[in-house]
Amino acid sequence: RSREARIPIAGRPGRTAECAEPQRGRIEETVVAGRRLYSFTLLHDRPDATAFFDAWVATIDLRPETAAVP
Repeated sequence: RSREARIPIAGRPGRTAECAEPQRGRIEETVVAGRRLYSFTLLHDRPDATAFFDAWVATIDLRPETAAVP
């Protein structure tokens, strides 16, 4: 985990990891908010995946207080 980037999501500290797989890559980010763990994953085979993922994550607005309770 010490090699993972620390990227905020909705102002909360998150951790991002990029994994290379044989046929495609994977970018994962986790963040904790309101006693909930959120996980976001992008499976890709595109050269601009990091920029695409960063742009997508920038649009996320976490609202754990309004999440449904299972």
